[in-house]
Amino acid sequence: AVATEKTQLQAVTTANENTELRLTDDASGIRLTAGTGRLDDQARLTVRPIESGTEFEQAKTALADAGSFRLWDIEIMVAGQAASPSGQVTLAFPCGTEPKVYRIGENGGKTSLTGTWADGYYTVHTSRLGLFALCGGSRADTLTDINGHWAADRIQAAVDRGLFSGISATQFAPEDTLTRGMLVTVLGRLSGADGHQA
Repeated sequence: AVATEKTQLQAVTTANENTELRLTDDASGIRLTAGTGRLDDQARLTVRPIESGTEFEQAKTALADAGSFRLWDIEIMVAGQAASPSGQVTLAFPCGTEPKVYRIGENGGKTSLTGTWADGYYTVHTSRLGLFALCGGSRADTLTDINGHWAADRIQAAVDRGLFSGISATQFAPEDTLTRGMLVTVLGRLSGADGHQA
């Protein structure tokens, strides 16, 4: 898998005049938020999905009792070099229901991260980046007609990001034709447009 290099960068000033740096990985929808001074202004979020290889096998061993999971290598890059946050940052994972989140250590151990689930995201605080596993929590878990479909992983990712929701609570209809209206809706959601504005 190729690391995603497209990130959206925002500096947000809150009511108490503290500036937060917000980074979003476009492909996964994973967001990182850091307070002033925790990250370099030029920081870029890199999220690499891990679906095979040594890191995946380590996570599979560590999570043997957890069932299925999605795994990402999450890094901060500054001027092409990996960087660490100086202090705690917030990671937000898009999901449909409350998941379990684990950080997989270099030694293959797992650390359970407790967070909060709201507005389609499970948010955790961490001072270390690296491998993160999400167990459960997929909005697509209830879609029965994508099981075994060749695009099931991509459908799950699109549903988890809120781009699509399916035609019912249990049906996605992966073989149906994408209409112009659906395309406009997805493009609007990708751009962050609010459908209620003129």
